Amino acid sequence: GLVGVGGYAKRALAMYYYQRATIVRAAGGGVEDTDQLLTRARKIHAFTIVDRARAQLGLAALSELLGREEINTDAGREAFRATLGTTIDRARAAMERDEYGYQNWLVLGDVYASIVPLKIEGAYEQARDSYARAEALNPTNPAILLAEARLESARGENDVAREKVNKALAMKNNYSEAIFFLSQLDIAAGKL
Repeated sequence: GLVGVGGYAKRALAMYYYQRATIVRAAGGGVEDTDQLLTRARKIHAFTIVDRARAQLGLAALSELLGREEINTDAGREAFRATLGTTIDRARAAMERDEYGYQNWLVLGDVYASIVPLKIEGAYEQARDSYARAEALNPTNPAILLAEARLESARGENDVAREKVNKALAMKNNYSEAIFFLSQLDIAAGKL
């Protein structure tokens, strides 16, 4: 009984730190503060949702790094490579913990899709394959089609992106993110 209670207490404490991290991030907290809380949660008990949140936080860190001027320096490029490697590892950890969770494949795809505009070799293929696996696990989720549309748009394949986003809208005709993305495609095509 004591072992069971101890295991439950560990999971509850890990979830507490996860929830704190979510609150800190939502309140505008920095990547480092949020990462400390998520790392603490993971050390206590390894939940898939924590690994996924750590990968999503890594995406935010990558975005911040790309926005800095020092990204053009050797130190900036090395920081980007290190953060990218850590983010991929975190996304893979979530996926390996639960390979049947479509959300884990979706996050892994998002990580690779985020670097497609940088023309990093193999990123597009990894993103496409991850999204395909997510879609196979949850074929009725329009968010996966929207992610695929954004991936195709990042490659400059706006016609393919338009097809994917239209399929997402066929699944859910009031999907505001898809409608907004479609309007962005129209603006890019000069169809104001």
